[in-house]
Amino acid sequence: MGFADYFWNLATAIFKRKPKEESDAWKWFSGIGPAFDEAKSIIFSIREAAIIATATGTALDKHGKDRKLPRAANESDEDYRNRLLSSLDFYAEGGTESGMQKVLVTMGYPNAEVFPCYKEKYNWVFLDGSRSLDGTWNIGPQTPDANQDYLGRWSQIVIKLNTGGTITPEEEQRIRAVMDLMKPAEAKLYQIVP
Repeated sequence: MGFADYFWNLATAIFKRKPKEESDAWKWFSGIGPAFDEAKSIIFSIREAAIIATATGTALDKHGKDRKLPRAANESDEDYRNRLLSSLDFYAEGGTESGMQKVLVTMGYPNAEVFPCYKEKYNWVFLDGSRSLDGTWNIGPQTPDANQDYLGRWSQIVIKLNTGGTITPEEEQRIRAVMDLMKPAEAKLYQIVP
């Protein structure tokens, strides 16, 4: 039922004395009814575009711009919608290791690890407690994956993607941009290891 019929049903008996097609009220209702029908369809499409769960195309891009999460190259509407819907968790857990881990999973790296370099000192042991003349300590690795390059980088983070391959410069730039939003305020992204 369109608005013209709806208005006709709402009209009182005084407007319905003549047959429907001869009534001035019906002529007026059939004149304004299509405008109301069009307004209704526009309002419904605006409502669909305003909600992330039903938005498509450029409406999703605008939601992403509001949340500072741009669409990745060749990302489908469904994938982008899921990433935008998880953005609340993204911001709620910002600055935490678990938050960065969850974002890496949503970016397509389920085996990725976030390694704050301040934890590297626990992979090393002092060998004899003596210091060299240059002020360095005599230390040795305690675990096989110890990396001496990470020592002294207490405020930096290493992202280990564990993909076994390489990543493109564009993908590395995308990961760096997202991790810059997610990292703790005092931290700096030191390295991305594929």
